[in-house]
Amino acid sequence: MRKMLLRVLTLILAVTLLAAPVAFADTPEQQGVGIQLNGKLIDFPNGVLPVIDENAGKVFVPFRDMFEALGAEVSYNEATRTASAVLEDAKIDFNLDNSEIINVTRGGVTKTLTMDVPARSVNGRMLVPVRFISETVGANVGWDEWENTVVIFDARTILASYTAEYTILDKLLKLQANSGNRAGKAILDFDMTMNDTDYGEIKLPLDMTIDFVSSGVAFDGKFNIKTDLTDIVSSSVPGLSAKYEINGEIILNAQKGQFAIQCDTLSAMIDPSLKSGTWLTMDASELLAELQVENDTLQFGNAEELINQNFRSMIDNYYITSVYDYEELEGQLSAIRDLLSDEAFVKTGNDYVRTLDNSVDGGSDIVEITLKTNNAGEAISASVSLGINLDGTVIKMTSETDGKDTKIDLSVSDELMEMELEVSFEIKTQGTTKSPRTKVPAGAATFDLNGSM
Repeated sequence: MRKMLLRVLTLILAVTLLAAPVAFADTPEQQGVGIQLNGKLIDFPNGVLPVIDENAGKVFVPFRDMFEALGAEVSYNEATRTASAVLEDAKIDFNLDNSEIINVTRGGVTKTLTMDVPARSVNGRMLVPVRFISETVGANVGWDEWENTVVIFDARTILASYTAEYTILDKLLKLQANSGNRAGKAILDFDMTMNDTDYGEIKLPLDMTIDFVSSGVAFDGKFNIKTDLTDIVSSSVPGLSAKYEINGEIILNAQKGQFAIQCDTLSAMIDPSLKSGTWLTMDASELLAELQVENDTLQFGNAEELINQNFRSMIDNYYITSVYDYEELEGQLSAIRDLLSDEAFVKTGNDYVRTLDNSVDGGSDIVEITLKTNNAGEAISASVSLGINLDGTVIKMTSETDGKDTKIDLSVSDELMEMELEVSFEIKTQGTTKSPRTKVPAGAATFDLNGSM
């Protein structure tokens, strides 16, 4: 109702202004735009408010007020007519006589950035495009059309308010971070049963094994998959047997963000003209760069750095469209911190336990994470258990690892869908002198998946 009333009043005001012989009827600039920074509206105490240039499609804000809101120290050199803002390791210089250029200096290196529209002066105050300024300091900028408000997420200040200790998670990461190369076998056993009103019981089994060699940043494996789709196919073609066996190889080079798979069955689905033995390759380094994920951090490392990098990626890549987005972002960041920080765990003897109970009336939803340590405080095993019983759906999962071997069991039962699912996944490894391949064999035929997308 409030938004509807605002639209009606805006329409009445617009008609009144168009009918009145005022001097600014042809100007594209409009007052009344808001600037929200990390969930709070910015005040502009110097009397000059942000404006919208409809023709340029830009929102302009006072240089000083905007940078001070971001935490910068702002100064002005009358002799050179240069406004400067210092924010941590960055210095931003803006000369009033060159209204399209901003110089940004970091670590003694200066970069000259050109704005796509020039700055402008209003009542002695210099106004610059808010998106350009915000992105100069690495902020994420969005626009709420309904509220006529620019919404800014400044990761630097947001991260400072979400600091926490993650020493227990560190122990878990060290448990997973086996030094040296590992050779092993992964076994997946998947069985699903459904009841169909027309065809009765339908079974879908799948078995997979992977023999592999891995290091901290690379994985090299050969897989075999067996499945029987007879029950599914026979619903359309009675009596037809549909047993399949699929073989292939996988190479993952996490350090370079490269992935390759050799599987004739998959190749035939992508391009029937590909010859047998062709490797399908993908380079994800550009995607990782866009997501600001350092390839080295794909290894297990410092928990706090890992969490902060994940937070930074969430903040910088959030698609902002509403003034309420910051509240949603806060909820996501808080949920991760509250789940994994030291404060979330209870120490019992040498064990650290985190219990998350989201149960509601008429159902249960409980997750328990347990980290076992020795007398020296070093992790020796970790386990996760999940139990959900809600509205006729029962989900049970247990997972346990000692850093070398891992066992996961999952069962799902759904009364409404008349479905039963049982999944077992097990990995056993041992040290090896072998090294995983990090690129496809020399001379092998390849097909670039990046180019086909």
